[in-house]
Amino acid sequence: MNMETMLYMYTADCNCMVYTSKNNTYKITDKKIYSYLKVLSFKSGGTLKGKQDFSKKLLKIRNKVPVFIHQCLLLFPSDNIQSENCIWINYYYITRVYTDANGCTHIIFDNEHNLKLNMSIRSLRVQLKRCKTICEFIEFL
Repeated sequence: MNMETMLYMYTADCNCMVYTSKNNTYKITDKKIYSYLKVLSFKSGGTLKGKQDFSKKLLKIRNKVPVFIHQCLLLFPSDNIQSENCIWINYYYITRVYTDANGCTHIIFDNEHNLKLNMSIRSLRVQLKRCKTICEFIEFL
């Protein structure tokens, strides 16, 4: 399992494209994003549904549910998970977020990579707060 993974996104043909901080590289898999997340969940000793149910219950939400895979991989969706525009972002690699002069939302990762999102800063901050709640709960155990 790649500990350097930062974010996941759909490609035009709906296969999963993985961006990693190691050498700032992209990798296109032969799997759709949901299948890829299932494999990652299984490799970490659980099921994707189980991980989603955990987050839903803890956060009392039903949509845009973050998924804790393991100690280096806590993913949250930028959009409806059925959307081709949905990007799964790894919370652990985010350094800062901001809105530029044009109102566009940006995420800066720990390797200084800048990701421009089609997501409001308010929605992004809600997702970050949800991830922080999951982290605090996991650390409490």
